[in-house]
Amino acid sequence: RPFVSAGGGVKAYRGTGNETAFQPLSKIALLTKATDTVPLISIGAGIKARISDHVQLRLEVHDFITPFPTQTFTPVNAKGANWVHDIVPAVGLAFLF
Repeated sequence: RPFVSAGGGVKAYRGTGNETAFQPLSKIALLTKATDTVPLISIGAGIKARISDHVQLRLEVHDFITPFPTQTFTPVNAKGANWVHDIVPAVGLAFLF
């Protein structure tokens, strides 16, 4: 059976680690020790398949979409990314009793 899913929420980005004079990829963005909480949109799709009378397989791809966290990542140029996509594939087994 194919399925789709959608939802929303919030995601927190937190800058951690030691501050250094030089940061890798500093020509693209600078990392700060700030915390940024942004809204999140969640969309996904997948399939469920019954393998046997007592086992079900689930394959899913989910995308967690947030606006770019400008408090934690400071873009060097004014044309920073607008959205962050966190695409997560998942495989699951369900055992039915």
